[in-house]
Parts: sequence; C-alpha cells; structure tokens
Amino acid sequence: MSFDNYAYMDYMEPPITRVGQPVEDMATLATKILFDRIDGLSPGTSQLKLSPTIIRGESIRRA
Repeated sequence: MSFDNYAYMDYMEPPITRVGQPVEDMATLATKILFDRIDGLSPGTSQLKLSPTIIRGESIRRA
C-alpha cells in the first residue's frame, strides 16, 4: 500500500493499492486562502479537511 496517486503504480505487478490525495482541490484552496490573506479577508490560521480516496490495486486483499 502506498500514499499518493502515482500513475506508474498501475503498471507494477501487482498494481499497487494506494491512498489518493485531492491534489487539485488542495491547490485551489491554498490559492484561495493565500489571496484572502493578502486581501485581509482571512484569519491567520485555518484548518480544512479534504477526503482522500482509496485506489484499489491488487497488492492487498481482505483477510
């Protein structure tokens, strides 16, 4: 099992199961927070939770 959604893991034998992060959403939110901070619209700290996804390969199975 791996963390991050690297496409090459689909081509490994067996394909690796991994946790995919919502990278595009993270970048969009980070940019919005940055511009809000520059404009004085955002507090100094904030916490956001984004849901990861499980990308199932064949490297694990149910017990």
